[in-house]
Parts: sequence; C-alpha cells; structure tokens
Amino acid sequence: MVDQNKVDDVLLIDQSIYPADVTLELAQSLDMLAPFGPGNSPLVFGAAKMRIVDTRPIGKLGEHLLIDVEDPESNLNRLILWNGSGLSLPAGTFDLAYTPRATNYRGEDQVSLEWIDYRLVKDEIDVSAKIQTQSVQNIDLRNASPEEQLNHFLDLPNTIVWKEGTTNTEIQGMNRLNLVPSKNLVIWSVPSDYETLKNILDTVKPLNIYWVLSSPTEHQLKDFLRIFVSHIKSTIKHDRYDIQILQMAADLSVTETTIKLALDWLVAKGIISIMPLSPGYVKVVEGGNPDPVKLAQLEESLQQRFMELRALTRHLKDVDLDKLTTELG
Repeated sequence: MVDQNKVDDVLLIDQSIYPADVTLELAQSLDMLAPFGPGNSPLVFGAAKMRIVDTRPIGKLGEHLLIDVEDPESNLNRLILWNGSGLSLPAGTFDLAYTPRATNYRGEDQVSLEWIDYRLVKDEIDVSAKIQTQSVQNIDLRNASPEEQLNHFLDLPNTIVWKEGTTNTEIQGMNRLNLVPSKNLVIWSVPSDYETLKNILDTVKPLNIYWVLSSPTEHQLKDFLRIFVSHIKSTIKHDRYDIQILQMAADLSVTETTIKLALDWLVAKGIISIMPLSPGYVKVVEGGNPDPVKLAQLEESLQQRFMELRALTRHLKDVDLDKLTTELG
C-alpha cells in the first residue's frame, strides 16, 4: 500500500496546528472522513518547535509509548507512538507530525493524538554544533606526579591557579575571593563543594582546565580543627577579634557552613563566645560557658560534613571530566 501522505520519503503536512488547538469537534469532523484507505489517508498535522517533557511505556510488553510534549506556549499534550519502544526520540526542539482522532474512553469522548514522525529544528542543530566546537578542554592531571603537573602549566600565559588551604605553600594560587576571567584554569585543590566549583568555572570562564585536585590538609576533620583553633587563638592573641567567615572558609578550603559549625563547636566547649556583627562577620572573645549536649550535636554535624567532603573527593577523582563540566556549565 502506498502512503498517500509521503512523496519520495518526504512527509506531507495537511495543516499546521498545535495539538493544544485540536478540539473534540475538530477531531470528530475529521473522523467523518473515515474509512481511511488508498487515496484517503488520515490527515497529518504539523506543529513547529515542540519539546518532549516525558515518556512512558504502555502495553502488555511496554511496546508502545506515551509521549508528553510541550509547545512554544508551554501547553502540554500527550501523544501515543504505536510500537515506539526502543525508537530514537528527539532530545531538543523538533517539528512534530501527528494525527488527531476522536475516541471514547470509559464513556467519555476525547481527543487522541497519534505520533507520526518528527524533524529536528535546523537552527538548533547548528547551535548545538557551534557550542560543541567551543566546549572546554579538560586536561586530566589527577594521577600525574607533582613535577609533571607543574610542567604542564607553569609557563602558560593567561593562566590562573585556583588553590585553597595550607598545603603546598610553594604553589602560589588564587582562592575563591579573587578569581578573574582567564583562558587557562588550574584547579589545584579539591573544592569544598559543588557550588564552589561551579562558581569557580562561572567566574573564570576558562577554555582549558587543568585538573590536579590535590586534597588540602584541612579536608581531614582532625587537621581542620587543629588549624582552625590555631587561627582563632592567633586572632585573639593579636587583638584581632573580628572574623570574616567567607575569608576564613577560603583560607581553610571549606564551606562557610563548616566555619560556622566550628565556631559554634568552640562556643559549646566554653573556649570562646561570639557576637554577630555585620552580615558575614562575627566578633570572637575568649571564654564562655560549656554546653556538653550542644557540643555532641555539633561534633556529629561536623563529622557528617567531612564525610560528605570525602565522598565529593572520591567522586571528583574518578568522574568523567567532560561530563562534569557539561553538567556544571
């Protein structure tokens, strides 16, 4: 049987109309043209710039697909693709070909939409190709020796080394507070969380990323608390009582939340008292009243925080870097 709606494998569209505009009355009037057959094929409608929102298999063997689509006005409609299991579906914007029918389900008349075919929007294909050619280049140095790592980027112009924490003081780098756009970015330290990593990439906007991912000493809870307490004692000793939480977080390569937990931990131990100043600043004074119950809760929270940090470190050491930068972009 020859499909009267196709000429030389080109699908002919009878009318351009969005699924959301197909009324029950229109579908019923089209059904009056039945039975369809040679010379009288079902009408095929077209809808431009659609997107798939969701899909769900149906049928005894899951052989058919229900496909939820969205039009440019954000109207949602559901179509059925017979025997569509396993077929390739468009990931971006596409032009849809479909056939509407009037059906009756459990005594209620309704419109049923049958997926016929699709065509990717040419503009979107071109844009995707352009973006792909301009994607970030990831240079994986996660398993290289320190000497090999340094040789890769020390002499590169337009290069920023992002580094936090007190490990490897011979490596000069910038922390999260003083980054600027640059062609090349070296991520020397493991970031404290995904938000920090995303902010680094958004700020620097690099074309090339050199991934070293050295773990700062402060990413071990015991070492972090030792260095943190030393910082607080030094602050008090030198009569500098104001602490900028974000600055200390950058210095010790942790999140602001971790710094706040550690301050509260010292308060609960009775070592210091703190008073809020302007947003992001606190005043620290020596001495206070211990709170053993609060102390136990804070120690549990800190342990949980550093367990999450270890999990992040393991993930970053093994993750596909191209996939990671695509997700964070």
